[in-house]
Amino acid sequence: MNRPIILSIILTILLFNSPTASGRNGSISELLNLPLDSFAVVAVSTDMVPIVDGELDDSCWAMCSPYGNFTQVQPNQESAASESTLCYFAYDSENIYFAARCYDSEPDKVIANVKRREDIAGEDVIELCLDTYNEQRSAYTFDLNPLGVQGDGIKVINGSDDSWDGVWASCGKKKDFGWQVEAAIPFKTLRFPDKKEQIWGVQVIRVIQRKSEFDSYIPYRKFDTNDLERMAPLVGINSIRQSLLLNVLPYLTNNYSKYSGIKDSEKVNFGADMKCGIGSSLVIDATINPDFSQVEADVDQINLTPYRLYLQEKRPFFLERADIFATPFYLFYSRRIENPDFGIRSIGKEGKYGFGVLFARDNNLLTNHKDDYLVARCERQVAKQSAVGLMTTYSRSLERYNATAAVDWKLLSGPMRLEGQIARSDTREFRNLAWKGWTELTYYRNNMAFWYSHSLYERNFFADAGFIYPLVVDLNNSAFSYRTDQLGANYNWFTNGKYFQKISPYASFYIQHNYDGTMIARAVDPSLTITFQNNIGFTVSYRFERSLWENRYFNKYAAGLSFSANPGGHFGVSAFYQEGKDLDYWNVVSVWQRNLSLGIAWNIGERLELIPSAEHVSQYKFQHGPRTYNQWNGLLRIGYHFTKNVFMKAFLQSNSYYETYLANFLLGYTFLPGSTFYLAYNSNYSGKYLMSRSRFLFAKLSYLIGR
Repeated sequence: MNRPIILSIILTILLFNSPTASGRNGSISELLNLPLDSFAVVAVSTDMVPIVDGELDDSCWAMCSPYGNFTQVQPNQESAASESTLCYFAYDSENIYFAARCYDSEPDKVIANVKRREDIAGEDVIELCLDTYNEQRSAYTFDLNPLGVQGDGIKVINGSDDSWDGVWASCGKKKDFGWQVEAAIPFKTLRFPDKKEQIWGVQVIRVIQRKSEFDSYIPYRKFDTNDLERMAPLVGINSIRQSLLLNVLPYLTNNYSKYSGIKDSEKVNFGADMKCGIGSSLVIDATINPDFSQVEADVDQINLTPYRLYLQEKRPFFLERADIFATPFYLFYSRRIENPDFGIRSIGKEGKYGFGVLFARDNNLLTNHKDDYLVARCERQVAKQSAVGLMTTYSRSLERYNATAAVDWKLLSGPMRLEGQIARSDTREFRNLAWKGWTELTYYRNNMAFWYSHSLYERNFFADAGFIYPLVVDLNNSAFSYRTDQLGANYNWFTNGKYFQKISPYASFYIQHNYDGTMIARAVDPSLTITFQNNIGFTVSYRFERSLWENRYFNKYAAGLSFSANPGGHFGVSAFYQEGKDLDYWNVVSVWQRNLSLGIAWNIGERLELIPSAEHVSQYKFQHGPRTYNQWNGLLRIGYHFTKNVFMKAFLQSNSYYETYLANFLLGYTFLPGSTFYLAYNSNYSGKYLMSRSRFLFAKLSYLIGR
C-alpha cells in the first residue's frame, strides 16, 4: 500500500470523527499555522451520477462530508466568515463533481443576475480552484454565481488568466437559506499527471458582494506573495485516465455589407477552430480563416499624447492561455495580427518546464502582403515559487523583419520578490543590435510593500510583434536611449471598523536620464484611497512631473479625485475629475487641462443591464483662459438575457471631435455547450473627415464537435 492510499484512509477517518464540518478547531491565528494536510479534502467515488440541476438532492451528496468553517480574507482579515458555507466533492470515471450550500442571513440581498458566461464580476460568487499538478504554481478556477452562471480561468502566481474556457456543466438556485450550486467538470477538460493515485491542490473562495467580503476555505492573508501555496490536498481520486481531448468548432457566416459610394456586397464565409489534447500535458489549438465579427468593438479613447494606445485583446483564439507569453515587456502583442488567415498554438508542460509556441499568418490589408508572426517561450520552475524563462519573437512583413530574444525571471523568497527581463532585438534597418532591460525588487511585510526598479532602453530596440515603444520620443517619433529609476511604497490598513474597510496611502518617484547624463523626466505621484464598508470609496491623487520635450523643460502637475459606489450591488456609479497644467505636444506649449469621466452600471431585475459612460477632455491657454481643445466621448452598453443561453447586446458609441457614431447590435444563442448562433448588425458613420457611412449585417453559426 503506497503513501497516497494511506493518506486518503487516515484523512477520511479524521474527517468522519471530526466535530466540525471541515475537521478544524482553534482560533483563526492558530489555523493559519496549521499544516495544509489539516485542511485536506477527500473526494468520494460514486457510481450514482448526480443530476446537475442545483437541487443537491442526489444520493451521492449524502455520502460526502461537508467542508466549511471559512475565514475572511477581507474586510476583517483572519476573522471567521460572516456567513456559513459548506462544500462537497465527488467523482466518477468521467467527471469531478462539486456542490456548495452558501447560507445567507439576508437571502433577499444576494446579488445574482442572469448573464453571459464570464460576466459575473460584481455578483455573489463561489470559486473552486484546482491545482491538478499540486505544484502551487497554477490552478484552474471555476466560478459560479447563485444562478449557476459560469466563469473560469487559470490562476498563476500573483495573477490570473480569465481567457481559458473549459466545457463543463453547472446549475444554481436561490433558496430560503441563501443559495446553492452544483457543477460537473469533465476530466478531459483538465490536464493532470499520468498517475493512478491523484493528489491535487484545492481551495474554495466565496465572495459576498454587498459586504465586500472574500472568504476562503484554507485561510490566507490577502497580501501573501503566493496564495497558491495555501491550497489543501485533494485526495481520494484514483484510477482516472486522461482521455483524448479533441474539439472541432466549424463555423459558417453570411455577411451583407453596404458602404457609401460602393456597391453592396454579400459574402458567405467559413472556417474552423480546433483543440487537441495530447497526453497529460500538451494542448494544440489551431484556427483557419477565423471570424471575430461577434467581438465587441474597441472603446474609443481620448489620446492627446504622441504615444500609441494599448488596446485590449478580445478575440478568443489569442486570449486563451495568453499568460504563457506574458512577460514584463510586451514582446508579443496579439493585436498586431489584425486579419489572420490561420494560426496555430501549442502549450505544454513537462516536469519543471512549461512552454508555448504560436505562429500566425496575417493578411495585411494595407500592403496586400502576408505577414508572419512567430513567438515561443519556455519557463523553468526554480525552487518552489520562482521561475526563469526564455522567449523569442520573429515577424516578417513586406518591408522588414524583426527578431527578439529575451530572458526573464521571477524569484520569490519569503517577503522578497525579484523580477526582471533583458531583451535584445535585431531589425533589418539597423546594423547594431539593441537592448532593453528592467528589474524590480519588492519587499512585502504584512500589508506594506516597498519597491525599487531600474530599466534601460536603447534607441534602436524594436519588437514588431510586440508593444515596445520608447517612452521618450520627439515629434518625428525618433527615440533616444534612456535609463529610469523608480521608488515606490504603499500600505493597506484594514481598519475592521464600523465605517471604514481599508485606508491605502501610496507614493512613487521616478527619474529618467539619457546616456550622457541629461535628465529627461522626473515625477512624483502620491495618492490616498479610502474604502468604506458599504462598497463606497474614493481616491485623492496628485502628480508633478518635469520633463524634456523638443529641447525644452516643461512642468506638469495635476490633482485628481475619483469616486465609486455600489452599495447594493444592483446600481453602481463611478466618477473621475482631474485638473492641472499639461503640455500640448503638437504646438509645444503649456496648457491647462481638465479631464472628467462618469460611469453607471445598473442591473434592473435579474436580466437587464444598462452601462452608460462619458469622457470629456478640454484644454485652455491658461487656467481661466480661452479654450483651445474640446472633446466628448459617449458610450452606452445594453444587455438583456432572456435565459442564461439567449442574450441581446447593444453597443452605442460617439466621438464629438471626429464626429463619429458607432452602433453594434448582437443576438446570441448558445444551443449546446460551445455551440452558438449569432445575428448582428453594425453601423458606422464618420462626418468630419471621411464623410462615410457603412452598414454590416451578418449571421454566424458554430457547432462544437468533440469527444
